[in-house]
Amino acid sequence: MMFEMILLDNNDKSVTYEVRNHDRDIKIDNITVSKQDKSYVLESGKKIDNQFVSSTYRVILSCLKDGKYPKSYANGWG
Repeated sequence: MMFEMILLDNNDKSVTYEVRNHDRDIKIDNITVSKQDKSYVLESGKKIDNQFVSSTYRVILSCLKDGKYPKSYANGWG
């Protein structure tokens, strides 16, 4: 399985990525993460409940640490 994240917005306060199931080309959700406290909000209003969103959140935390936000990123597990 492979997840993909696509940058939708990057501003002073937060960063937003679309989370996708790359294998099936399906949108899972959008996640917005605060650059200040690292809290997140999903467009669906849910909590993180699947590996696609949890993997994306972990990558975003790494991006926050590095201060670099790729336009897109994909990674997988098998």
